[in-house]
Amino acid sequence: PANHGITLANGFDWSYSNMQLGPKTGDATDFKTFEDLWEAYRKQYQYCISLVIRAKDVSRYFEGKVLQMPFVASIDDGCMELGRDAMELSEQPNGWHNPITTVVAANSMVAMKKLIFDEKKYTMQQLVDALHSNWEGFEEMQRDFLNAPKWGNDDDEADQTIKLFYEDIIAGEMRKLTNYSGGPVMPTGQAVGLYMEVGSRTGPTPDGRFGGEAADDGGISPYMGTDKKGPTAVLRSVSKVNASTQKANLLNQRLSTSIMRSKHGFNIWLAYMKTWFDLDIDHVQFNVVSTEEMKAAQKEPEKHGDLIVRVSGS
Repeated sequence: PANHGITLANGFDWSYSNMQLGPKTGDATDFKTFEDLWEAYRKQYQYCISLVIRAKDVSRYFEGKVLQMPFVASIDDGCMELGRDAMELSEQPNGWHNPITTVVAANSMVAMKKLIFDEKKYTMQQLVDALHSNWEGFEEMQRDFLNAPKWGNDDDEADQTIKLFYEDIIAGEMRKLTNYSGGPVMPTGQAVGLYMEVGSRTGPTPDGRFGGEAADDGGISPYMGTDKKGPTAVLRSVSKVNASTQKANLLNQRLSTSIMRSKHGFNIWLAYMKTWFDLDIDHVQFNVVSTEEMKAAQKEPEKHGDLIVRVSGS
C-alpha cells in the first residue's frame, strides 16, 4: 500500500528506486475528482498485489519440489493419509497476505480528499511539489496535512473513507485473486517490525509524514501519536470496518500506565474489553507500559527483566 507515492507520480518511484514500478495511471495534477485519485490508486494496487501473489504462488510451488519436510509430514495426519509432503499439501488454502503501510495510505487519502478536492485549499501540484521537497519550505502546508482527520478518533469524516479503503480496495482487490490453493486472498496486516524498515524506504506521504519515517504498526492500528481521543475511540473506528475485513488485521494499543495501575484499573480494563467484544472486533493486543519505563529498560536492561512488550503477534 505504499502505492500512494507512485500513484501521484504516474507509477514512477522517484523517492527510492528511481524506477517505473507501477502502471501509468495518469498525471495526478490532471485528476479532477477524488474518485479519479481513488481509481488510479486501485489500478496501482491491483497491479502490485497481483504480482506479489503470483510471486508467492511460484515460491510455494518450488518449495514443494525442493524444500521437503519429511519429519513434519510424518507427524501430520493429513500428510500421512494422502502420502503428501508437508510443503506440498494444500487441501486447506492459506489465503492470508500481509499488507503494510495501509493506515499511512488511508490517512493520506483522507487528507487529500479534504484539502485538495473538498476544501480546495491546496492544488495537487502544490502537494506534489511539497512531497518532492520532503516538505522543506512547505511547513505550514505540512501542518495542515498532519492536522487533517486521522484514523482512530471515531471521526466519521476519516473513518468512512478508511472503511471503504479497507473494504473496497485492500480486501476488495485481494479477494478477486485466486491463489495456488484455489482460494481467495485476504488481508492479515501484521507488520511486526517491518513498519520501520518499510518506512525507511517510503518517501514523504500526504498524511504529513517525512520520507524515511516509520510507517504504521500493526495492520489496522492508528498511526503513532495520531489517536487523540483515547482507546475506546480507536475501538469505535475499527468496528466500522466489516468484521471479515478486520479479521486478523492486527490492532495494537498502549493503555495508560497510571490509569491501569490505579485502584479502578481492573474495572476500567474490564469495561474496555467488554466494549471490544460488543463491537465485534476480531483482534486487539495492548501494552501497559510507559515511555519512561521503556527508555529506562534500554539503559539498564538487567533491571527490567520482567518487562513485556508485545509486538504484533509475538
